[in-house]
Amino acid sequence: MLKKSFYFFMSVVETGSFSQAAKKHYLSQAAISQQISKLEEEVGVRLFDRSKYRPELTEAGKYYYQKIKQLSEEYEKIEKQTRYIQKKNSQKIVVGLQVRLKINIFPVLSMNIKKGMKRILMFVFIHLKRGKSCWRQEILILLLVCHQSFL
Repeated sequence: MLKKSFYFFMSVVETGSFSQAAKKHYLSQAAISQQISKLEEEVGVRLFDRSKYRPELTEAGKYYYQKIKQLSEEYEKIEKQTRYIQKKNSQKIVVGLQVRLKINIFPVLSMNIKKGMKRILMFVFIHLKRGKSCWRQEILILLLVCHQSFL
């Protein structure tokens, strides 16, 4: 996550107002103004000309906004790509079935799930359950599908 003051700065620029930026972030106008002043101190330059009714970017502020905007967009791309890589490399499906199964279902389940996956672990639990007049056999199948490096 980028510094909050970057987002506050971009909001002031995009809304053209400290008040509107404050509303967007559910803060007071004074809090946004303080954050921008603190950012200006950190950077060492005035980013806004506050002598007019609406704040206007200085030349340095225009440059800073352009670069912070690019940085923000790049950061979003990095986050998105990182989540995609994680999702792609750690595919995991856990399926639990608690029904009587015929033996011909097993090949269908394993063939459909194996496509595109790296590894499958299948756990079969046989549970005997007392019914009204006889023992009932229940089969619980757990399929764990994951990337090979996960195991």
